[in-house]
Amino acid sequence: YWWVAVGRDAAEVCTAILFLDDARAENGALRVLPGSHRGGPAPRDPRDPTRFLADPARLDTSKERIVEVAAGSVVWFGAYLVHRSSPNSRVAIAARPARIGRPMTPMRR
Repeated sequence: YWWVAVGRDAAEVCTAILFLDDARAENGALRVLPGSHRGGPAPRDPRDPTRFLADPARLDTSKERIVEVAAGSVVWFGAYLVHRSSPNSRVAIAARPARIGRPMTPMRR
């Protein structure tokens, strides 16, 4: 599945992932659709009750890129970037920092 943030504050949120293991294509590295953030939130999958998943039928996945990084790396990206992870065996910590002093709409899954 492809994931993208939603909500009124999503444009001001970024995601940071700290990789505790090497992330390679074979063990579930992050996958992104470069430039997918430029048009705002991606169209939602109408079958997804959480409204967090992008509609795969409306995505051009031909430019998918695998982001391979070494253990200890941090990858930052904006909340509108369409991304996913393949089934994986790697360990990572993901955080979604928001602007200090401004309340953020809770992100529910």
